[in-house]
Amino acid sequence: AAVSLVAILIGASHPEVRDRVWPVRFADLAVVHRTGGVAVITRERFQRLKGGGAAGQFVLCVVGECYDVTAGRQYYDSGDYSCFIASDGTRAFSSGDFSAEGCIDDVADFTTEQLMGVEHWVKFYKNHKVYYKVGVLEGRYYDGRGGPTPLLTALQIKIAGIFHRQLWIKDLPGCNSKVTKQGKREVWCSSDSGGFVRYWQGKPRRKGGKCVCVPEERFSDAGLLEFPGCDTEADRCSVQPGVLV
Repeated sequence: AAVSLVAILIGASHPEVRDRVWPVRFADLAVVHRTGGVAVITRERFQRLKGGGAAGQFVLCVVGECYDVTAGRQYYDSGDYSCFIASDGTRAFSSGDFSAEGCIDDVADFTTEQLMGVEHWVKFYKNHKVYYKVGVLEGRYYDGRGGPTPLLTALQIKIAGIFHRQLWIKDLPGCNSKVTKQGKREVWCSSDSGGFVRYWQGKPRRKGGKCVCVPEERFSDAGLLEFPGCDTEADRCSVQPGVLV
């Protein structure tokens, strides 16, 4: 189940790509998007988009998934982020090394925290309201027919293991907490609350006299209580005096 989750997050399952390989003319990438197709892009063709290409179309890839980011060209037209255009700069998204040597797709030596950084950017582009997917890049992560390569599968399994360990951590991380001007304590969760950097955020729950952050998959764990007057799905809760120690 964990691998399936990662496959969804990274977008490893692309039946529409495997069933239908689109001939790519970069001026037509937007048309490919509108018709619902996904192109398999060769690195040779991709290089024609350096600097936006003749059509001024800005496309980047992360873990082999390619997105049209022309709407945000001011971020990619010059400076460090220009290394991402017509490139799979997966490594640089997490490492911050925007040099030619650093803006590459190899993350084989990445630490857990660095892989979580990659996953963050995968979701950023996948869920963006303006940028849109135009295809997959033939190479390290996808083959010539748009199918996942063994390297992508290995990366999925590695991240799936990280997700599993983070989800079922023995001691749930603590909540963020502050006292409002009205003298009430407010608690909430973030992806690094309790000093534990993770892919999930969680919801505030009471365990004994402490507030802990709980992922949805563990709402039924023994000993967890909702805070009185706080909705089950609430991100923040106001806590009455004396409830927490």
